[in-house]
Amino acid sequence: MRKKMSVLAFLLLSAYVLAGCGSKNEAAPKEETPALKTETEASVEPTQELDEEETVKDAGISVVETGFSAEIPDSVNASPVIVGEKGVYFIGENRVIIMDSETGDARTLWEGERVDGWDEMNATTGGKGILLKDNLYFLNTYYVKNEDGFTVPNYALVRLSSDGSESEVVYNYGEEYANYNMYFTDGKLYVDASGVSDRITIDADGRVEDITDSSLASSSVAVPDDYRMVTYVNNGNQTAFPDDTIKNNGKMVLINQDYEYVLYDKDGSTSLLGGEVSSYYNGKLLINKNTDDYSGYDYGIVDMKSGEYTYLCYSDNIFSIVAMDDDYVYTSEDAQDGRSTVYSKINLKSGKIDMLLDKQYSEDSSDVYVNGTMPCVLDGKLYTITSENYAMYNEIIDLSTKEETVSGEAYYDSGIGQVGKLERFTEEYTAPDGTVLMTVKAEVLKVSDRYAGAAKINEAMSEVLDNLSDHDADRQEAMTWYEDAGEDNPWFPSYSFDTEVSKITYLDEKVLGFEMNGYDYYGGAHGMPSKTNYLFDLETGERLTLGDLVTVSEEELDSIVIDAYKNNGEWEYYWEESENTIAEGISYETTDFTVTEDGLKFYFHPYALASYAQGFTYATVPYDKLGISYPLKNYATK
Repeated sequence: MRKKMSVLAFLLLSAYVLAGCGSKNEAAPKEETPALKTETEASVEPTQELDEEETVKDAGISVVETGFSAEIPDSVNASPVIVGEKGVYFIGENRVIIMDSETGDARTLWEGERVDGWDEMNATTGGKGILLKDNLYFLNTYYVKNEDGFTVPNYALVRLSSDGSESEVVYNYGEEYANYNMYFTDGKLYVDASGVSDRITIDADGRVEDITDSSLASSSVAVPDDYRMVTYVNNGNQTAFPDDTIKNNGKMVLINQDYEYVLYDKDGSTSLLGGEVSSYYNGKLLINKNTDDYSGYDYGIVDMKSGEYTYLCYSDNIFSIVAMDDDYVYTSEDAQDGRSTVYSKINLKSGKIDMLLDKQYSEDSSDVYVNGTMPCVLDGKLYTITSENYAMYNEIIDLSTKEETVSGEAYYDSGIGQVGKLERFTEEYTAPDGTVLMTVKAEVLKVSDRYAGAAKINEAMSEVLDNLSDHDADRQEAMTWYEDAGEDNPWFPSYSFDTEVSKITYLDEKVLGFEMNGYDYYGGAHGMPSKTNYLFDLETGERLTLGDLVTVSEEELDSIVIDAYKNNGEWEYYWEESENTIAEGISYETTDFTVTEDGLKFYFHPYALASYAQGFTYATVPYDKLGISYPLKNYATK
C-alpha cells in the first residue's frame, strides 16, 4: 500500500522518532543554500595545526556562533539519515535533502557547486552527518581543477544551519580521499579522515583543533605506528568512532601491517578477529570471513569486551548491511536488473534469516536511481530512496505493515517521463560451470505517440538498441579468454557493457534532446566510458546535427570551437595534435554536443584530446557566436 505523507502523519512520525537513524539524537534538515566556497575563499590546509588559543576565525574560517548545546546527548554518531523536529534529513556526498515535517515534501536543503564531473544522480547518496543543536556537519565531495588540469574530487567538512540558510567550510581536506568517521562525545565533535590521517575536533565555541598526532581520547591510548584505524559501520550505517569503543568497551578495531583486523586493548594487547568487520552496535562486532573452500562467507558476532566469538550464519554472497541493533542485522540485495531490492533480517541469537520486504520497482524507474542508495532502518521503519516515472523520491516504509510513505514532490526528475518511456535489454552470458563471462545492460528512449515524429524517432532508437545488444563476437572472445585461463586462474574479470539514458537535456514544443552514457569493460585496469547525445525534431522525427542549427560556415565553425577549447583552461594539458583532432571532429554532421542555457557544449571522448585521466573534454560556445536562435524551436533547417 502506497500513500503520500500527510502533515499530521509526518509530525507524529517525527515526534515518535527522537534521534538520527540508529542513535538517540536530534536531527537536521537539507537543501538550497549558497554553493560551497572554493579553497581560496575558505580553507585550512589538511596538515595545518592551530595554536591552542587560535580561534577558527583566526584561521580564516567563520566562527560557529551557535556552538553546541547541553541538550545534545553525551554520544552521537554520524548517520546518512537523521530524523528531527523539522523533518528527515538524507545526507549525500554533494546534496542534503530534507523531507519536511510540515508539508511532507522533499526538497534540496543544500547542494554543492555543479561542475564537470558533478554526479547528478549519486549526489544524494553515500554521505553521513551529525546534527548538533542548530547545525548539521557533513563531509562534502566537490570538484576542482588540480595542478595537472584534471577535474578531481576534493573533500571538505561543511557546517550547514538546520534551516539551510547558511553554510561554510569548516575544514578542507583537499584532494586526498577522506574516508571518514564522525562522532560527538565529551562536548567535542571528532572527525577522523582515515584516508589522509587527519584528525580534528570542534568544541562548543567553534574552535578547530588538529589532533592528528595526539592520543585517541581520554583513555590516552594512541594508535601504534604499525596499525591504522578502521572505518566500520554502526546501526544505520553510522560510524563507531574508536574513542567510543575504547571508552565503553576498553577496545577498538585496528588493521595491522598484514591488512588483518585486530581487536586492540587499551593495555596494548591485540587479538586477531579472523575476518572483516561488517557492522558494529552496542559493543558487538559483526564479522564476515571466507569459508575454507572460498564458496561463501561465515558471519559471526564478536563481543568487544570479552572477545568471545559466536557463529551466526552462512551466506553465498557478502551481505549489504543496512543496519544493526540489539536483536537483528538488516541486509539488502539488489536484483541484477535493478528492478527489485530484497530486505532481510538476521536474528542475532538464532542466526535465522527472514525476508522483510521484496521491494519491486516499476518499469518507469531506473536502476541508476535505485541501486547504490544508502538505506537506513530505525524503530521498524526503512528510510530509503525510490524512483517513479523516472524521478527520485525519498521514502519511508513500515517494515511490519509494508506501508510506503513517499515524499510529495520529487527532488530530482530526469525528465524522461515527460516525453516517453525507456525500453531495456539485459543479458548475462555464462560458462558451462556457471561463471559469468559477460553482462549486457542497455536502454533507449521511446517517445510518446502524441508527437508527430514519434514513429520515426522510435524506429531509429530500436536500431540503436539492436546494436547495443549485439555482442556475439564479444561472447566468443570472452569464452576463449576464459578457456585459455584454465583452472589455474579461477578468477575471471567478466566483460560488461552498460548503456543508460541519463536525462532529458533539452525540450521545447519542437525539439527534444537527451543523453545516453555507457561504460564498457573488456578486462584490464579500467573500462571505457562513452557518451552519445541525441537531438530530434519532434514534428518530423529527423535527428538534428550541428549543421541544422548553426548559420556560420564550416571553416568558421572549426575556428570557433578550437578557440573555445583553447580558452577552457585545460589547453596546456592536451596532446600536441589536439587542434587538428578538433578540426577533423567538427563539421555540419557533428552530434557530439549538448544544448545548455549558456550555449552548445561540445565534448570529445577520453584519449581524443588528452589522457584517460582527463576524462571527457568540454568547451561551451555561446549561441550568438554560432548564429543560433535560442530556444531551438525556431531553428532554421538548412
